[in-house]
Amino acid sequence: MKKTKKLLALALAAVMAVIPLSGCGGNSDKSETIKWYIFDNPNNTNAKQVYEELNKKIYEKIGADVEFVPIISGNYEAKMQVLNATAEQMDIVFVSNWLNNYYSNVAKNTLLPLDDLLKNTPDLYNTIPDYFWEGVKVNGKIYAVPNQQIAAREARFAIPEQNAKLLGIDVDEFMSRTGDYKTYLGAADEYLRLLNSKTNTYAKLGKIWADGLSIFDMEEVLGSLLPGAIRYSDTEDGTIEIINQYKSDEFKYYINLRRQWVEEGLVQPEVEDTRTLPGLTDENVIIPALHRVNVWKPGVEDDILSSEKYMAIPLVKTEGWLTSGGIAATMMGISSTSKNPELALKVLELVNTDKEIYNLLVYGIEGVNYVKTGENRIEKTESPVYSVESWSVGNVYNSYLLPAQADDTWEETKKINDSAMRSPLLGFNPTMDNIKTEVAACSSALSEFLEVLDFGVVDVETAYNDFINKLDAAGADKIIAETQAQVDEWLKTK
Repeated sequence: MKKTKKLLALALAAVMAVIPLSGCGGNSDKSETIKWYIFDNPNNTNAKQVYEELNKKIYEKIGADVEFVPIISGNYEAKMQVLNATAEQMDIVFVSNWLNNYYSNVAKNTLLPLDDLLKNTPDLYNTIPDYFWEGVKVNGKIYAVPNQQIAAREARFAIPEQNAKLLGIDVDEFMSRTGDYKTYLGAADEYLRLLNSKTNTYAKLGKIWADGLSIFDMEEVLGSLLPGAIRYSDTEDGTIEIINQYKSDEFKYYINLRRQWVEEGLVQPEVEDTRTLPGLTDENVIIPALHRVNVWKPGVEDDILSSEKYMAIPLVKTEGWLTSGGIAATMMGISSTSKNPELALKVLELVNTDKEIYNLLVYGIEGVNYVKTGENRIEKTESPVYSVESWSVGNVYNSYLLPAQADDTWEETKKINDSAMRSPLLGFNPTMDNIKTEVAACSSALSEFLEVLDFGVVDVETAYNDFINKLDAAGADKIIAETQAQVDEWLKTK
């Protein structure tokens, strides 16, 4: 039996020597393979070719093979839960405060602390600002590498550029409006009613509450939309009170207004608006849309053009804040099941500091997936298709510029991060060790109720009462109390 197994192993080795592993460069006989669970773009048509080219260059530079495992972002959370539950061997994983929750992973010991490992990757450590590193520490330790990107959080409403002219909107006047959440939502309401009166149809509008708390002068503390937030205006005297944002006047005001918009035919009656919007190919036709941008940043117009198929301009401006949550919104962690965390971190160091490697990973192969139109500017080809979200894999400051992005996009992004108002909780990151059961139960209630309330597609009174009752039964009060206790202890160290 042992002899048979040995012969089978030899045969398999012979086959593997001539057939490269999927997504690898075929150098796995010379180095450890690093398994990276990366966001997938389902439209990609030559990802394998890109991964092979990446591995040739990565191996030349640091002697590592990388097996890229693409997962559609909508499936990422569930996939990670399964892999963590089965202690699957993996190396690099995406973590954040909204997907594959960073704090929950730390509490479950599924991420390795990186403080000692970072001593061997000084270029990685030094390329990231100190306030980024401080923003991701949990109990004084670093468990993930923050991806440099826009970390300051300023939500805005945006409209199709042609609508301003066609509807006679004074954008400067709208943008000059300041006040509280009622002012901002009032401006949106005014626009929606004007659009409806001119088109006799409803506007496409995404969620507003989820990821848009800066509109309401709030900051989420635990991530993943869990109960626990602060009001910035309540911290001016130096005290910090953790509240349940779902019991706030702000939340109740918004969900009632959103329901009113649905009932009056001002926004779509379902969560998904599957219409092909008029006006996308005719600048003389009003596009029935309002877009809430959770993070306004230089070059966001290109993002909206890519997703919504129209050029957008801002209509409503809110205050921008630099928060731990903004920094923790996109990070790379090293799994506790990694067999070679040192090499995995060197892969991240390369992606974060080597412009060639980063852009190959993000945009694909020059001359195949894109053409250069300037020293730092590209245009994507129509075919073959390849791209991944630049903010999801590393340092966006190394990214080539796309057609709609200004030459100073990355310089301006840095300025926004450096100059934004600092959250009173900047540097605080909660631990969930004592509330894991309550977090799981509240997450279930959020999955059931928050989206339909955010889109106004259910009767508010019934759904809201059921939602709050389920949060209470799930232990929301314990989560609030535990978070408050941690904040109080943290404040003693400042």
